[in-house]
Amino acid sequence: MLAPLFRRTAWLGMAVVVPGSIAGAAQPAAAAPVQPTVSANAATDPLHAWANLETPAQLQAWVQLHLDAQRAAIVALLAQHDTPTVENTLVPYDRALAELNLASSETGLLYSVSPQKEMRDAAESLVQTITEASVALSLNQPVYRALSAIDATHADPATRYYLQRTLLEYRLAGVDKDDATRAHIQTLQEKITQLCLIFGRNVQEHVNTIAAAPSELTGLPADFLARHQPAADGSLHFTTDYTDYMPVTTFAQSAALRERMYLAYNTRAYPANQSVLLDLLAARQELATTLGFATWADLATADQMIGSAAGVRTFLAELDRASQPGAAREYALVLDFARQHQPGLTTIPADSVTYWYEQYRAQAFHFDSQSVRPYFPYDRVQQGVLDTAAHLFHVEFRPAPNAPVWDAAVSAWDVYDRSPQSAAHGAHGHRIGRFYLDMHPRAGKDKWFSAYPLVPGTRNTAAGRPQIPEAALICNFPGGTPGDPGLMQYSDVVTFFHEFGHLMH
Repeated sequence: MLAPLFRRTAWLGMAVVVPGSIAGAAQPAAAAPVQPTVSANAATDPLHAWANLETPAQLQAWVQLHLDAQRAAIVALLAQHDTPTVENTLVPYDRALAELNLASSETGLLYSVSPQKEMRDAAESLVQTITEASVALSLNQPVYRALSAIDATHADPATRYYLQRTLLEYRLAGVDKDDATRAHIQTLQEKITQLCLIFGRNVQEHVNTIAAAPSELTGLPADFLARHQPAADGSLHFTTDYTDYMPVTTFAQSAALRERMYLAYNTRAYPANQSVLLDLLAARQELATTLGFATWADLATADQMIGSAAGVRTFLAELDRASQPGAAREYALVLDFARQHQPGLTTIPADSVTYWYEQYRAQAFHFDSQSVRPYFPYDRVQQGVLDTAAHLFHVEFRPAPNAPVWDAAVSAWDVYDRSPQSAAHGAHGHRIGRFYLDMHPRAGKDKWFSAYPLVPGTRNTAAGRPQIPEAALICNFPGGTPGDPGLMQYSDVVTFFHEFGHLMH
């Protein structure tokens, strides 16, 4: 079954609400299941929001398909009059949540990566709609009462834990508050989602650019410079995309150039996002207070292992005590080295940390990361990551060239089980998942690195058959254009392994 995600996703803004419903209102007990109304295009591939969908209207129809299915599952849950059980109550609830999560994940993905601005705009609006449905479900008292009445004494441990966590998430969402308070919570959740979306979109679409004079290019890799066409005066223009930011801050000998790049990168979407961030922080604090917590941090950690904001502070203090002496020694070594090259330096500026650590490694350990970049062209690194993961997890990755993708640069891969355990049970070589790799920057695409859950893996689908999980890896590594091998820094390779671990999880 699925984890109860509605509270968490609504906070993050990548979430999913029953259109037109009132928070906490009961569904009509005798209502007939809602029949999905959807265009033919959306119906051809109900699992994938990007397949055969060419217009915002078609995307809206696809989302409505899953919102209707979610509502139908909740109506069925509330319409039965028997004693609530795992089968007649928790299973339909789980299916409802699966529909919301699918709609949320895939629409959120298109908001982040769709190559068409009109589709990103439509996805942004639909994420807000889905969030409304998710928050409404999290505040629905009849559903909560039905779930609370389940006797899971004889259920398996995983199911008992799932039910326990679900009820905890409901209480943390405010399901036990009065009608007016729950309506206020829903308004705040919707505002938080909207502000998160605006903030992310501003960063995504406001790319800053800096100019570098010919005299400031010393130290930059030759292949990196070759990717940028000089202006009439010989200057080059770099963007704040990761593929420009990292080489400049790591290798450029010009301190002025490093500073301009650092400031340009860290002021993306400023001042547009200043008021957005302040409003978001205020809304989060108001929500926390409304739910009985002193701070947003206390609310956000209430269902985590750390337990509270005080627990986080204690952990950070312990981490600081353990790591600070070694970090101080290392910093002193690098600062002393930097002073030898730049007399009078009292601290290492934030814009030059990566540069001076790179220079120190080259001298102290004879490791020049530029010298190893030719060994890390993107395609070779990708194959190495896949081979390593296949060996570690006893799986096989096969290209899925006929799988629908949202951009021509995206590749799809199927995952097959090659574990000894599967062989013993006659399941050796069965397909157990699919993932998508969207690995290079482009205009309008999310600028960060993340693993996106897309299709939840479930055993209890409405169609009565299992559904394999799918996920996507969104990165911004070098390469992806003809003639560019995408030579990666060592740190890029580490990041690739790190993010691919999230994808496998």
